[in-house]
Amino acid sequence: MIVSATYSMYYFKTKSIELPNWIRLLRYMTTNCLTLTFFIVMTVLVPMAIKDSLVDDLLIRGPQMFHHILCPIISFISFCIFEEGELTVKSIGLAIIPTIIYAIILTFLNIIKVVIGPYPFLEVYEQPVYASILWFIGIIIISSGLAWFIRYVSQLNIYEKYMKKETETLV
Repeated sequence: MIVSATYSMYYFKTKSIELPNWIRLLRYMTTNCLTLTFFIVMTVLVPMAIKDSLVDDLLIRGPQMFHHILCPIISFISFCIFEEGELTVKSIGLAIIPTIIYAIILTFLNIIKVVIGPYPFLEVYEQPVYASILWFIGIIIISSGLAWFIRYVSQLNIYEKYMKKETETLV
């Protein structure tokens, strides 16, 4: 939401629909975080929730449908198909920074018992230390893989190629 507000302010100030590189990078970071959320919910949290019959709480109750399903999918589609701009290989490393910061802060808050969770893999007192370390490393690796995948798909210029094909068929 902050990135969208930033882009809106930029647009109203410049009247340019082209994203500057720094806003494109912020969009990339947020898309990666949202895609990671979707991936973790679907591959880790839903299977954990099935045994406790909590899948509907996780996916459709309250704002969860937006947080865990709709916003990640819309962000991915919007970024990869409709938004233009180049991303460097260096941007993959930058895209995972918010995930690393989030993991460090929440792990620390769990260690000092300010919060519990909010995810089972962050509950440091409910699992061995090595499990917490493996979860951290695994999620960073997944985030890196998703960042690479998002960059790859966004560089395919799907919408641009589609529009070019449509224009050629009209002529």
